[in-house]
Amino acid sequence: MRSTCGFGAVLLGILFLSAPAPVWAIDVQFDPEIRAVELGEIFDYDIFVPASPDTFNAFELTILYEPATLGLLERSPISLQVGPLMSAACPTGFHLFSAVDDTIRITYSLLCAGARVSGPGVIYRLRLQAPSVAAISDVRILGARFADTGIPIVPVTTHDGHVQAGDAWIPVEPVTWGLLKARYRE
Repeated sequence: MRSTCGFGAVLLGILFLSAPAPVWAIDVQFDPEIRAVELGEIFDYDIFVPASPDTFNAFELTILYEPATLGLLERSPISLQVGPLMSAACPTGFHLFSAVDDTIRITYSLLCAGARVSGPGVIYRLRLQAPSVAAISDVRILGARFADTGIPIVPVTTHDGHVQAGDAWIPVEPVTWGLLKARYRE
């Protein structure tokens, strides 16, 4: 019986060496990072990709929000949630959206041949309703994957958002020598 392990290893090596080079990186963030709104206000919170030398045509996002303080309002048709950066590049896309409990999952891929985007621009819009009492709510991007014609873009850097409703304020801890010593004790 002949062994094909050597041939398989050579074939795998050739495939690995001929694979396209990985794309460098991409950032995704809420814009603006801190969104100040009135009590009860309905507003869009944009998911934004800053200027990037890399192109992409698909993304998946997992977002965590606080349904006790923020109401999620699905737009109808759901395609209205797709940001102008994506919709301007191609009028048709593969689009999945689900919201269960405190988690939102979004999958979007351009379906036009050769269509790609690079930013800066809004890729998605969440429509939210602020609470009726002053509150601070975090909106976190727990997971983000981007691809360009099937090639994953790594790494992806995410930046969370914060919604400031009414006169609530985001506390900023003053930096003091005592605080620094306590935090960085040896």
